Amino acid sequence: QTEVFLHFGMTEFGLGGAVECPAHSGPHLREADLVFESIGQKGRQLAPTEAGEITLTSLSRRAMPLIRYQTGDLGRLMEAPCPCGSVFRRLEVYGRMEDLIIPKNDFSAQNPYGLGLADLAQSLYELNEVATFSAELIEGPEALLIVTLGLTGPPGRDLALRAKKALNGLLKDRLALEITLNPTPAPPAPGGAKPSLGRSRGV
Repeated sequence: QTEVFLHFGMTEFGLGGAVECPAHSGPHLREADLVFESIGQKGRQLAPTEAGEITLTSLSRRAMPLIRYQTGDLGRLMEAPCPCGSVFRRLEVYGRMEDLIIPKNDFSAQNPYGLGLADLAQSLYELNEVATFSAELIEGPEALLIVTLGLTGPPGRDLALRAKKALNGLLKDRLALEITLNPTPAPPAPGGAKPSLGRSRGV
């Protein structure tokens, strides 16, 4: 059995921004080279442990320095010490801002910043027939979320009803919901197919 370590990185800052230790309590920040911050709307600096957009500033780079570079990732800095005893803080990442469906609220236990694709995935992938899915958010006074399920094969009985019931538990009547089934089985993909979110404006 292979031991897996979480890693957080981007090409812009040399891939290695944070790496998990054997305690598996979140990736440790590379604070000797990078300064991490959490920011809110319009660049407002948040408390270190408050969830927001993760930004970073490079300390030693000369050719392409980064100053409060916005990563597009939602997360927070963890101030509590790691069981391994390291002095480096850890990072908790919730997902991409572009994947956010409902802004910050108390509906999502997984992502305290709001409801995102990862929350939908956690519920939908409990259904054996679902291989992947896509979501289209139609914004407006009467917002509508259309979720299309890609299947592993023929759908089981009442699959659309079961999926709708699972997601209504997350949405809590904040959005109207429509479930559609893609009759063509989704092809297998390494690591699973990545769900997607589209947006449009209603009339």
